[in-house]
Amino acid sequence: MIKEKFNENNLKNYVVPEWFEDAKFGIFIHYGVYSKPGYGDEWYGHWMYLKDSKSWGGDDIYHYHKNTYGGVQNFGYKDFIPMFMKDIQSFRDNSMADKWAKLFKRAGAKYVMPVGIHHDSVALYQSDIQKEYNSVSLAGVDYCRLLQTACKNQGLHFGISNHFAENIWFFDKEHGEDTDIVNPQYSELYGYGLTEEEHVKKWYDISMEIIEKYHPELIYYDFDLQKPEYAVYRRKMLAEYYNMEKNARELNGVVCCYKYNAFENGEAVLDVERGALSNIREMHWQTDTSVGTKSWGYTKNEVFGSTHRYLCELVDTVSKNGNLLLNIGPMPDGTIPREAREILEGMGRWLEKNQEAIFGTRPWSVFGEGPHVNSVKGEFSDEVVYDVRDVRYTRSKDGSYVYAIFMGKPLENEILLSEYHELPKSVELLETHQKLECMLSGGKLRVMLKESKEKIDGMFVLKIESK
Repeated sequence: MIKEKFNENNLKNYVVPEWFEDAKFGIFIHYGVYSKPGYGDEWYGHWMYLKDSKSWGGDDIYHYHKNTYGGVQNFGYKDFIPMFMKDIQSFRDNSMADKWAKLFKRAGAKYVMPVGIHHDSVALYQSDIQKEYNSVSLAGVDYCRLLQTACKNQGLHFGISNHFAENIWFFDKEHGEDTDIVNPQYSELYGYGLTEEEHVKKWYDISMEIIEKYHPELIYYDFDLQKPEYAVYRRKMLAEYYNMEKNARELNGVVCCYKYNAFENGEAVLDVERGALSNIREMHWQTDTSVGTKSWGYTKNEVFGSTHRYLCELVDTVSKNGNLLLNIGPMPDGTIPREAREILEGMGRWLEKNQEAIFGTRPWSVFGEGPHVNSVKGEFSDEVVYDVRDVRYTRSKDGSYVYAIFMGKPLENEILLSEYHELPKSVELLETHQKLECMLSGGKLRVMLKESKEKIDGMFVLKIESK
């Protein structure tokens, strides 16, 4: 690890910690006041004030709010807060946090990242900055601390995500006449009256408060941080984070995840939202997506993906030197929806049998082969439907083994790997450790399955031992 003191000019000396490169799979959690209305998406507080807009999933939240709660003149976003703070009481004795952490452990995750403060500026931790709007002062519940403790008890790394940067425009102050948005009494919540400079400084203060009080091993920032007005403070924050955690805390390295071009390549860990990269990236990176296809937070009308979909995304990402941060949206009382639990449990069952091909691995010389090698590029491109023709490769750290991971059940008892051009020392089916016959055919590796293809249930892995 680099021992010199970081400053705003030498951030490229940062080294991604080995634990993060090994981890591969984390859990993101969007849980907050927006979970209470539970309709449309986690931007409910934004859309409810905009008459002619719809949510990302196409829901008309403005009219839903009017029909359900009487409209924004009668019931503002602030009025959801006491309702949600009654629900968050389910965390008071830590049993809910323990239940979550145990589920994440069973799912195979290695780190957990709750949203500590979203665009709505309600802090789910003890805050001296959001004095009126934090879960400790309002409900006596330090959600982030409780979850941090529970995750530590399960051996999981812990981070906190900070989405406050977007608060300055999140509530529509320009058209907020006759609503609570422009009432100075609620300026701490809605950000009314803050200048751009004051808002950016507040973002910095919130960032440092989280870092200094909770010492998260990871921090995450949503979009907007790349804007010019953040240039000085974002670099100052990052240098102080690296210095505080690496030198004063003696952790095994910390991680800051960013989007777009908020930082230069090499200064922190790039995050690609609901997407992937088209090839192997030299520096480690991350993608984040959600088990809900409409929202990141809980909604009653959610449409869920499948275990297979997210396993494929994990495999594709790992083959390209990345991690998958998979999000869930718990209900207001902390209950994780059944569909989300089933996805996580399913991923855990597959990873338990095939973890050697995922955790602690590194990219091979090529990431894969098949019909979808060029299908995923950049943000919001995570709807690829993979099948068994799609193969992704990883390798052990020492290079002794290559893992060929197939995205579905085999169609034939003979398998051709077009990208593997040498006769290996051995090949085995990882799940059962059965040795398999293989040969070179036209410079490509041909492998014969001993078991009938019908006995292989879903995605499978070949462990190839190099000569």
